[in-house]
Amino acid sequence: MSGIFVDDNDFIEIVVWYHETPNGTIEVLEKQDDHSHSLSMKFKRPSFGTSQAVLNSSTMLGQDGQVTANMMTLRTNILYTLAKSWDAKDDKSVAIPLNTDTISKMRVEIAKPLIEKLLEKLGTNVF
Repeated sequence: MSGIFVDDNDFIEIVVWYHETPNGTIEVLEKQDDHSHSLSMKFKRPSFGTSQAVLNSSTMLGQDGQVTANMMTLRTNILYTLAKSWDAKDDKSVAIPLNTDTISKMRVEIAKPLIEKLLEKLGTNVF
């Protein structure tokens, strides 16, 4: 297919390095270190139609009649629509399935950087 179309096998891989502090918070790191963990997630590159559908399903009509994007809904829709695989494992090293239930249970400290890094790679004009 021509380079102007999104191929079904066109994925963007995002890796987030992190560690958990003694008080239970997650700190995202710029790069891997001796005590870090990682989560790698593959996202489908959005086509024009997909990006429009995600954006449309993330908008709301305000009291003033203005249409605005609900950023939390937009982030959720990006994850639910574009996430295709990940390497998440439980404490016994068993693969955790990627689905809306497991995505919704992700800690914000991990989900938000995944989305931010994806948007950084995609550029500002996608959503």
